[in-house]
Amino acid sequence: MKRKDRAVLPSLEGEMGISLLRRKNAQIYTAIGSYYLFEQKNDLQHLGRSFGGKGRLTVSFWERIQLRFDASYDRIFRWRTEGTIALNFPLGKSASDNGSSGIYPNMNHLMVQPVERRDIIPVEEKKKEFVATDERTGNSLHWIFVNNTIPFSGFGTFEVPFSSLALAQANSRPFDVIYVLAGDGTTTNMSSGILLQRDQWLQGSGLEFAICDVIVPALTPGINPTITNTAGSAVELSVSGNVVDAFNIASPTVNGVNSVIGGNYRISRNTITGASVGVNFVDQIGTNQVINNTITSTFVNIFLNVGAGRSVTDVSDNVVSGGAAGMAFIKSASLTGQYCLKLANNVNTAPGTYFIINSSGSASLFRIESPTASLAGLSIINVGTFGTFGPLLFVLPGTSCP
Repeated sequence: MKRKDRAVLPSLEGEMGISLLRRKNAQIYTAIGSYYLFEQKNDLQHLGRSFGGKGRLTVSFWERIQLRFDASYDRIFRWRTEGTIALNFPLGKSASDNGSSGIYPNMNHLMVQPVERRDIIPVEEKKKEFVATDERTGNSLHWIFVNNTIPFSGFGTFEVPFSSLALAQANSRPFDVIYVLAGDGTTTNMSSGILLQRDQWLQGSGLEFAICDVIVPALTPGINPTITNTAGSAVELSVSGNVVDAFNIASPTVNGVNSVIGGNYRISRNTITGASVGVNFVDQIGTNQVINNTITSTFVNIFLNVGAGRSVTDVSDNVVSGGAAGMAFIKSASLTGQYCLKLANNVNTAPGTYFIINSSGSASLFRIESPTASLAGLSIINVGTFGTFGPLLFVLPGTSCP
């Protein structure tokens, strides 16, 4: 990875000067000094922290024409030189008009001669190449690249990507970043879906993203790769820690993004069309995000089946339509803990808007964070003889979940 850091460097300066020549029509003044550029640092680099020296020489004629030469040197900026020519037009009487001899007619004038400081604020830029470290493992990030326009299998590198999702799946390992380029924009070599392993990150090339404090720019700005599965769900999640970001998921035979059991997922900025269920979590646990997706499904757009234990899920900024229900949330028989559901800024135009389906009589807390103390289009359904729904509590945004 390459990174460029830029920092303004506070400085402390000082100098001593002396008049070398003082005549009625000519003066020479010189000064020497030193300065210190203070340190500025971040997680990777130290900038500043350097002593420097400087000098200047000024020659004046008739108090109207001034020639000046400046030079400085420090470890960061090396030699810097500057020359100037100035023309002065006093509005009042000059020192020579008053009969004095020179630009500094007496000791009082010499004592108040100003100490010069640099007019340009020092700014240091430093580039650094480094290996991005995975905060979860302490090891370097391992990347696998996919591009369906490669005419042969490929090697999974940036220069020679794999030509299919199947090859990426077969040659990846937990914690890998699988970066899929838009390629030719079709599902060629992208039609068998992908089964992610633990903590893998599946990333499309159409949008920039941040990982391990590094901003990765979009390699195909605004053009996301298109994937599907002609025999199942397009993306099968592992038990923990997956990210699926910036894809067009088109008409898989089952679901768009599917999880059988697990949690700590982020499903974001995808367009999912033609799936039975757009995003389907079964026995969901942990902390999850389903955000900024556009989903048009044939059955349910977002379907979350809550598992045992505490779970917090952010379902925000999604646009959903079509199917029998916009979003459905099931409190299953195994739920014995607390569940917090954050709903904000979703555009939900499906025929059935929100459903909460109870199949358990356990008195667990189902907490909904919503901008209002109610939810338009909310239906609560009790199934079979499992008892009544446990406590349902609306809280306003910003309220911490239990």
